[in-house]
Amino acid sequence: KADIDNDTFKLYKEDTHFNVGFMSYYSRVEVYLPKSFSKNLAVETTSGSIKIDNDLTLVNCDLSSSSGSIKLNSLDTDKVSLKTTSGSINASDAINSKDAKFESSSGSINLGEADTDKITAETTSGSIRINKVSGIQNFSSSSGSINVDDAKKGGSYKSTSGSVRVNFSDISDDITCEASSGSVRIDVPNEKSFNFKGRTSSGSIHTFFENFTSSNDKKERTANVGENPEIDINITTTSGSISVD
Repeated sequence: KADIDNDTFKLYKEDTHFNVGFMSYYSRVEVYLPKSFSKNLAVETTSGSIKIDNDLTLVNCDLSSSSGSIKLNSLDTDKVSLKTTSGSINASDAINSKDAKFESSSGSINLGEADTDKITAETTSGSIRINKVSGIQNFSSSSGSINVDDAKKGGSYKSTSGSVRVNFSDISDDITCEASSGSVRIDVPNEKSFNFKGRTSSGSIHTFFENFTSSNDKKERTANVGENPEIDINITTTSGSISVD
């Protein structure tokens, strides 16, 4: 059914699954938007995936699935929130947003390119993989790795069970990396200045710079790299190595 309330179009679909004998049937809902549509879009499904085939320009985008994956192409919006309880999140093309948030309780998060002011990606059971990202980043995975091929600015990266690998093409903000069970490797531009502190309970520390101070047990290393460093890089691992290249 559908209705219009305060200039808002609402579409509802119930009983999407039914059984006939030993056979199960699932229904599908397709919605076509005008090319000129550029307002707010909110889609919620209890048991089913959400797939957006075309590129969108919106004010706000809110997609939520309790049991199913979310997949979209490119998106240009002020604010985007994608959340799935059981399923993956995949965005193959560019996402341009001031504020972007991605949450998956059981599934991976895979993004092509994210140009943001602020971005958050959280998964309880699954990995986070991003090809290119900018803005202040807050990535965390309880059970899975974090991999970023090209990152700009900085932020926080935390994996409870899995490795963290981030390649920075530019840094302009503090960087904090934590891995409870896994290694951390970050690549930073050699010309950048920063304060470094690395600590591992059970693992080794490797850095491209040689002027550093190590603790007696060689499990902690500090250094001031470059001239007049204003950026802090802090890396901590419980069981895994630390590499800064």
